[in-house]
Amino acid sequence: MLKNAVEHHLVAPEIVYESHIAMKRAGADIILTYFAKELGHLLKEMV
Repeated sequence: MLKNAVEHHLVAPEIVYESHIAMKRAGADIILTYFAKELGHLLKEMV
């Protein structure tokens, strides 16, 4: 649903990053996502 919402400009792309961070903070050991490549590029830019 997030991917569709981002593609249709219903939510900002930053929401994807924030939602994945929230899952990690909630205790997820593994996160499977369609946004792996996009998040990888984003994290690379942040370093």
